[in-house]
Amino acid sequence: MNFYQYNIQTHTGTVVHNFISSELGGVTCTNIHNGDEGNPDDSDRYWAFECIDNNSNYAQQRVFIYDRTTDSVIAQKGFGAGGMCGAGACPTSTNWVGISHTGNYFLVNWNNDSNDGNLTVRGTGQEAFDLNLNYISSRARKTGMATSCSWPMARRYMSARRT
Repeated sequence: MNFYQYNIQTHTGTVVHNFISSELGGVTCTNIHNGDEGNPDDSDRYWAFECIDNNSNYAQQRVFIYDRTTDSVIAQKGFGAGGMCGAGACPTSTNWVGISHTGNYFLVNWNNDSNDGNLTVRGTGQEAFDLNLNYISSRARKTGMATSCSWPMARRYMSARRT
């Protein structure tokens, strides 16, 4: 799976990195993206991606962080037990993933609301991780809130974004 950059002046594309399954825990991605709302850090060094496998009905398999300076995947985790949601498997897919403007945090906005009112369930609302994908904190979202709404934790980690 290739990650491209595109020069709008010359109308040419260049492969930045070819992601292979051994970099992603043995998973073969047929599509990588950040949910169209996630961003790299301000220096464009760190990029957050989701790995999608269309052989599994476009199931999200894992998330990973790509370091453009070292041209390597520096962290990756799956959605199963022991992965992104701790001991349990993640209850849902993500809406978007991104990197904080400082490059210090990986951020995820889950597609799952806390339907039962339990705002402590991992994999609901928004969560922040370090660049090794160790869990730091979360802010759950109650049922009915927009998945891409501006939320206090995101402002804390992503304030002063470039425009």
